[in-house]
Amino acid sequence: MTTRRRQEGSILLVAMMALLVLAAIALVVVQNVTIGLSNMGSFRVMKQGYYLGEAGLTGPLAQAAVNQSAFLGYLENSNFTVRNDAISANFFDTSSWGSFGPEFSGANAAMFETKFSDPVDTKRIPGYSTGAFCYRKFTVTSDGVLGDQTGLQEPTAESVVHTAYARFVSHVYMGPFQCGY
Repeated sequence: MTTRRRQEGSILLVAMMALLVLAAIALVVVQNVTIGLSNMGSFRVMKQGYYLGEAGLTGPLAQAAVNQSAFLGYLENSNFTVRNDAISANFFDTSSWGSFGPEFSGANAAMFETKFSDPVDTKRIPGYSTGAFCYRKFTVTSDGVLGDQTGLQEPTAESVVHTAYARFVSHVYMGPFQCGY
């Protein structure tokens, strides 16, 4: 009877050790999956910030392509700065299930600010011959920001959220214009 009890005790001990090993393996797998999901979320936020910066470059340039004269007038009146709400009040869908998901819903969740340098008149433009026309050259800097910008001056453990910044810099030529105007 004692041998049988010892055998049952050994089987129970082996079974408990096997369960402990399986639980440790499961814990490692869960930890790896959690880290992978966290990294994917950070990658998604980073890519969306990148696309916001790109939209800050292409959005205003698309407006300039529609009507250069009106756009140049707008630039002079806006201190050479264009924001997404200046192009359209609903440039981005920041509703709960909009373009950026529920974690980035709200008015200040996604934005870009594009700054144009003071224009420099030039007769030279890459790919075109010089002639009677002039072009205006701008250095354009677009900053895209994804994340709530309130409370980020002194971040604490409770206030830290995913935030992405992206900057694009480009040279833009507008024209042709009659030289001297």
